[in-house]
Amino acid sequence: MKKNLLIAALVAVAAIFASCEKQSTAVLPENMDSKVTITGYVRIIKMNKEKKQDTTIVKNAELQVLYGTDNGGNMAYRPYSATTDKKGFYSIELGCPLGQAIDEVKVIYSCYDDTYVIPKGKTDAKKTEAYFIGEAIKTNAAAGHAYNLDVYVKAENYVGEDENS
Repeated sequence: MKKNLLIAALVAVAAIFASCEKQSTAVLPENMDSKVTITGYVRIIKMNKEKKQDTTIVKNAELQVLYGTDNGGNMAYRPYSATTDKKGFYSIELGCPLGQAIDEVKVIYSCYDDTYVIPKGKTDAKKTEAYFIGEAIKTNAAAGHAYNLDVYVKAENYVGEDENS
């Protein structure tokens, strides 16, 4: 009789554990009630040898997407990443509590690349490397909506040659 009670108790305990569903507490898109979709293109703007602006799409590149939450005047960011396709297009879904909005979404892309500059006192363009960075920002991104955030990337710092030297 004790053996049967022990077996029955073990079966009952096993059934209780088997019926428990693990609830995730992480704030991830798949755990949120609703989603915000962020899409767009990434384009880099450079000067070419003919001293004209050249805009090209950024293909197959990873960019940073920051999910911002306002904590009493201080913005706290959760980082995500997205990748552009062969046409320079990216898309990412971010989780959002139902009926609420994401305080701020930043999409950032940066890279080192070649460009041309016109040194101070010169007329001809000279090839150099530069650090390029660009960002697009959307505030109050509402749950259940999609937003287009195109990123335009421009030279910020020149390597070796300053644009004015």
